[in-house]
Amino acid sequence: MPVAQEEQINVKNLLHLNQQLARVNARASEVVATMELKEEENRQLNESLAKSNAWAAELVAEREEQLHKLVALNAKLREVITEKDQAYARLRKAMDEIRNLQSILPICSFCKKIRDDTGYWDEVDDYIAHHSETRFSHSICPSCLDSNYPED
Repeated sequence: MPVAQEEQINVKNLLHLNQQLARVNARASEVVATMELKEEENRQLNESLAKSNAWAAELVAEREEQLHKLVALNAKLREVITEKDQAYARLRKAMDEIRNLQSILPICSFCKKIRDDTGYWDEVDDYIAHHSETRFSHSICPSCLDSNYPED
């Protein structure tokens, strides 16, 4: 094959290789541009993720603080309930004592009058009528009848 023809084939091959190389370079530029876009997206996502993680950490810390406050309030509430129960027991005991004291009537050993809350001495029937809804009807028992009205 003559040299001129061989050079012509080499030139064609070189032109063809140049075209292929141009296409490969164009495709490589597209891939590089796409990679750069993906890297930017990844950077933005990482930045967003870092902000989300920081926000989540703040939220967790805030919730832990609230939980500690609730635990402390719960302990205080238990103390208050215990104090209330103790006060209620003391009140109940005092009320029982008052009830017992109210059921004791100071009565004179001789005349049988009853002392009221103001210190005044009332007849038994007056005192009971005044402090209850009881009504009296008077009569004389047999022993009083004999001692006060003897049959001569």
